[in-house]
Amino acid sequence: MDFNKIYGHDGIKSALKNSVSSSKIGHAYIFEGPMGVGRFSSALAFSKSILCENSHNGEPCGVCKSCTMAEGMTHPDIRIVNNELYNEGSSSSDILVGTIREMKKEIYIKPFYSDRKVYIVPKAETINETAQNSLLKVFEEPPPYCTVILITENTNAFLPTILSRAVNIRFNSLPRETVESYLNANFGADEAYIKTVSAMSDGSIGSAISLMEDKSAEADRETIIKTLCSLSSSSGKTLYEAVNTLKGFSSNADFMMKTITMWFRDCLYFKEGGDIVNLDKQEELKSFCKNIPSDAPLHLLDIAVRYTKYLKQRGKYPLLINCMLLECWEVLYDRSNWNKI
Repeated sequence: MDFNKIYGHDGIKSALKNSVSSSKIGHAYIFEGPMGVGRFSSALAFSKSILCENSHNGEPCGVCKSCTMAEGMTHPDIRIVNNELYNEGSSSSDILVGTIREMKKEIYIKPFYSDRKVYIVPKAETINETAQNSLLKVFEEPPPYCTVILITENTNAFLPTILSRAVNIRFNSLPRETVESYLNANFGADEAYIKTVSAMSDGSIGSAISLMEDKSAEADRETIIKTLCSLSSSSGKTLYEAVNTLKGFSSNADFMMKTITMWFRDCLYFKEGGDIVNLDKQEELKSFCKNIPSDAPLHLLDIAVRYTKYLKQRGKYPLLINCMLLECWEVLYDRSNWNKI
């Protein structure tokens, strides 16, 4: 992975390359930001540059043995830290204190091939307080040849003593146009669908890739939108049938709620003349908006946003789906029309 293959984050890439070219490489970094925006790719590119034998202006040469090993993920001095690195039988997704202690022992061993060594720790927010205190010695008395990169979604999980001894670099969500550019360059999909996926990805290329590669995603989106449209049609499904359909998305609730939120957002924008996301569903959107009260889109969007929050709080899924669709029904129809249910 090279810096020029990473989309966006120009300021961050420039700062990292400058630290390499000026030989002012820190002993500890925290790469903070949402999943899928390039934190891990940037850590790999940075590591490759640090260990390159002939880097130029902070860019790796790409041809030396160190670069070749880094590109093949076989460099002995670039360590991706998880529990299985030191304990093949570990099944925990959290970084355990034993893993940090083993890493700490290894850090004080000099590099095997290069002049420096780099430890990259994904999911660093899962390191508990005991493990962080164990890691603190490395941050306080780092060996001159070692750099540790902690990758996290939120620095609130870290002790102040850890935060104060590391360079914190914030990776923000990417602009929708940047995600679209990546998808257009790497996927031969319909342009309208790419725009929809870009909007649903929340500025994360990783999330966008997952949606594009998920063969069932487009069909699931079709089902969800049809279910919503049926609620506004007198000849459509009953509320009971709609609830049963959406209950089937319990294992993919995040995708379902994004689809619902984007649909109701588009209803609001369609009414007000704004840009819509579901460009490939304009006829369905037009029909849906025609059949609902003029003040419904704003209320429906509020419902979607609230229930997204409730589901993230691990509420009971079937109950929340029942309540959400019941609220939607009350917005779409007069409360006295219970015979439609």
